[in-house]
Amino acid sequence: MASRARIESNAWWRCRRIVAGMLVVVGATASDCSRDHDRHLPLPSPSSAPATRRTPATAAFADAGLGSRIAVLDAPNGPDEAKVAVIEGLAGDRSEAVTGVLLRFVDSPSVLIAAASIKALMGRGCDRVEAVLIRLLENDDWQRRAWAAKVLGANGCRGAQAALGDRVRRETDDRVKARLDEASQRLGEPSR
Repeated sequence: MASRARIESNAWWRCRRIVAGMLVVVGATASDCSRDHDRHLPLPSPSSAPATRRTPATAAFADAGLGSRIAVLDAPNGPDEAKVAVIEGLAGDRSEAVTGVLLRFVDSPSVLIAAASIKALMGRGCDRVEAVLIRLLENDDWQRRAWAAKVLGANGCRGAQAALGDRVRRETDDRVKARLDEASQRLGEPSR
């Protein structure tokens, strides 16, 4: 019986040692983590600005000033993906300066950059963008024509109704015709 008590006592001490060892490890880890806090970047605070789709590429330009963003767009050998990311980052800014930048790139040789610029004109005043978008309805690239029609309709540019109706009668691409019809319907007039 004495040996049984001794075995139970030894088991008790072993358990206490294991628990104590675990507490030391947890304490050391917590202490190390708390000292490490100043080496981590703070989490970004939520913004009241409208959210845009953020990709790793757009996140890289989120805090850059307008001048540095324009520099990326003007870089002659810059990748289209980086330029599109900058344009997507600018889309939420409704300022006149940004609208001017976007209008500059609707004629980019890259259809990808041009389409992103045209799309980013959504929600901007017709007085500023309507004439350029009407001109783009005559572009050789179907993507530019389709996006121009879509943005004219989304922005409610009633001054474009005649141009939309004229273009739909001559349009040969069904993808563009669909956007022209949608735009005309949004503006309250059948396109045919």
